[in-house]
Amino acid sequence: MQARRLWAVCGLPDFRKVGPMHHARMVRRLFSYIEEGGHVPHDWFAAEVARLDNMSGDIEALADRLAGIRSWAYIAHRADWLKEPAKWAERTREVEGRLSDALHERLTQRFVDRRTAVLVRDIGARGADALPVTVAADGEVSVGPEPIGHLTGFEFRVDPSTRLADKRLLLAAAERRLGDELDRRARSLVEAKDEVFELAVDENGGLAVTWEGHVLARLAPGRSLLEPALRTARALDRLSAPTRAALRERLERWLEAQIDQHLRPLQKLAAAATDPASAPGVRALTAMLADAGGLFPRKTALSAIAHLEQADRQALHRLGVRLGPLDVFLPLLLKPGAQHWRGALLAVKQGQPMPALPPPGAATLSAEADPRGAALAYRRLGSTWIRIDLADRLASHARKVRSTGGEDPVDQELATSIGLNEDALSRLMNEIGFTRAGEAWRWRGSRGARSDPRARPSHAFAELAKLKKK
Repeated sequence: MQARRLWAVCGLPDFRKVGPMHHARMVRRLFSYIEEGGHVPHDWFAAEVARLDNMSGDIEALADRLAGIRSWAYIAHRADWLKEPAKWAERTREVEGRLSDALHERLTQRFVDRRTAVLVRDIGARGADALPVTVAADGEVSVGPEPIGHLTGFEFRVDPSTRLADKRLLLAAAERRLGDELDRRARSLVEAKDEVFELAVDENGGLAVTWEGHVLARLAPGRSLLEPALRTARALDRLSAPTRAALRERLERWLEAQIDQHLRPLQKLAAAATDPASAPGVRALTAMLADAGGLFPRKTALSAIAHLEQADRQALHRLGVRLGPLDVFLPLLLKPGAQHWRGALLAVKQGQPMPALPPPGAATLSAEADPRGAALAYRRLGSTWIRIDLADRLASHARKVRSTGGEDPVDQELATSIGLNEDALSRLMNEIGFTRAGEAWRWRGSRGARSDPRARPSHAFAELAKLKKK
């Protein structure tokens, strides 16, 4: 029995290759523990495994620890040598896996360092301009035969595995020869169709013009709501000056075309606000509407609206302006595309992030809606938002019924079809000038502008007063 145990222990492989004397001492100690106590002591086994569970050091140190843990893994798989063989087999397997991964990483880094050293030596001997720089279809950039980074859009990034000391040389070698590729991409965009560009929200919540997800320029406050400034991304600084100027001009043309496509009614308002041929009342009201993005509560401008002549009202009607009972707005600007661009330009002007827009075509919104996004086309009634044009229809119906002596000022069919709840309906009727009297509605009269905290004199109306004095 004793001989069989000794023979089994002598079968322990010499994974570390440290020589017969050292391996013999290991076998003798292991056999003595098994012969005396029947099992390898837990404390000794645990301490030896913990000593090897160390991922620091160079390739040689990691290789030596990996060989050592394999010896203990062999012991752990002998059910008659340990009290808890399954537990220690799992423990040694985990340590072996970590050491193996660390060794693989060191070997990879040694290869990369040698590759980079050869490349840097060639740059020093032949000069950066003498080495060919190529850009693959997937954006991988190579100097000579060696890949050194990626070109994403107009931004070049050196391979992160490259040593910091070598990055500057590699970057210089690539950038000296990437100019032609960058200019080629820019010239392609200058000739591209509008569809390749997109207005997107960047990582900071700001508005940017992008191409295939790459930021080309960011919007900033400009001369007016409809004339935001365009600031090109730093990545475009690598372009030659003429090419950069041409690309910037192309982006500006795209932005102007988008604003013209989606916000032409607002552009006409802005033009009327500065047209000397427009009446003073029209100029004042259109200036206020253009500045507000095409929508504001009627109570904000009660006095100015009251002083409009019939010809002024007709001029505003031709411009698409609706002087509703509750709001002054342009119905065409309530379309989803117009909402999107109004929200974007107002966010840029106010220095705020892009608001969350309501779903297209929704008649009402819940209290969870983004207030800034909802306010682009909806009126708030307690915990409910109702689209401006629908609120206008309900208000106009109520006014018409009152003027003709009708009994029920509520358009019940419309209120039901849009899902307007009782609280929201009561608030809407109250805004119009009605109050509930039992099951009926009683006219109590319109509230003055001062009852609305939003109703404050505007600069536009101050200008109107000056014009009338003239």
